[in-house]
Amino acid sequence: MLEIELKAFIPPKELKRIIKLANKKFKFIKEEIKTDIYYSNLKKIIRIRKLNTLEKIVTFKKKILDNNNAIEINKEVEFKIDNVNNFLILIKELKFKKLYKKIKKSLVYQTNNLNIEINEIKNLGFFLEIEKIINNQNDIDLAKKEIINIINQFGLKENLETRTYFELLKLAKLK
Repeated sequence: MLEIELKAFIPPKELKRIIKLANKKFKFIKEEIKTDIYYSNLKKIIRIRKLNTLEKIVTFKKKILDNNNAIEINKEVEFKIDNVNNFLILIKELKFKKLYKKIKKSLVYQTNNLNIEINEIKNLGFFLEIEKIINNQNDIDLAKKEIINIINQFGLKENLETRTYFELLKLAKLK
């Protein structure tokens, strides 16, 4: 499974307009809170996500293409876990250490197999994330075009963010 993803910073003065536009143009799915804890063993990063449904999901992403633009293309593996403590014992044995924690409050929308999220990231602000999951590498270019089209509809092309939330949170701590 491939995840094609793009994110843009939403300036505070634009937030109401962005939410209004999303509600008008796209199907609202849900509001959710995601608590992500990232672990690293210096070679790989694993994320454990706790949703407000109490569901726990482990994610491993491997960047497969980087064309020096804002669109991320990741090979993604996700699975649910029932026992977080046992999983933590396992990854500690594999030399993983806690890297950081991120709390994301999301308004989730959908259109044409695209996920659109308006996210508030604690200590960073608001971001628009657009993502499409595909199974075939031949669909990458079409997915990119669809994602850029949505970003343009929101008028946020100048606010694209290429850094990871981890990099942004590290910078925010230095200020």
